[in-house]
Amino acid sequence: REQTLLFSATIPPDIEGLIRQFTHKPLRLMVSGGDRKVEGIGHVLYFANEEIPRPRNLLYLIEHECPGTTIIFCNRKTDTALVAAYLLRQGKRAEAIHGDLDQRDRERVLTKLRNNEVQFLVATDVASRGIDISGLTHVINYNFPPSSELYIHRVGRTGRQGRQGVAISLANGADAFQ
Repeated sequence: REQTLLFSATIPPDIEGLIRQFTHKPLRLMVSGGDRKVEGIGHVLYFANEEIPRPRNLLYLIEHECPGTTIIFCNRKTDTALVAAYLLRQGKRAEAIHGDLDQRDRERVLTKLRNNEVQFLVATDVASRGIDISGLTHVINYNFPPSSELYIHRVGRTGRQGRQGVAISLANGADAFQ
């Protein structure tokens, strides 16, 4: 008899659909008791100036906040490449990671991050699954996440093991209606 176990801090609706599709009578165990707050993390909301390009808003935010090792979350893989390339042109140590990278390239980027050769990891939610980076000081939501589950998953990457962290979201007027 086969048994499948899945472990995750959050389960997005699309993954939950797959679980129901491919399992028989799934059982969910919630270790946290459904408590959705994340301890030790400060939350900051920046409203983007819509008169200037979004990458420039991000650069202003970075220059103002002076973050340490940071994951910048984008909703689309095309945005990860654009943001990483823009930050590199501005003299920042940045790399993109998304679902189209093969495992070897993904490991290369993560090694550079762990060795402090990269300060900004620009990632999609899918590509960042399972990544655990100690000493991550900030998480920046370049795009506002489409659900509260994803927000919790993203910001939970910082402030781990009793450390403090900062979660910054770059928002515009349209984000208020999500």
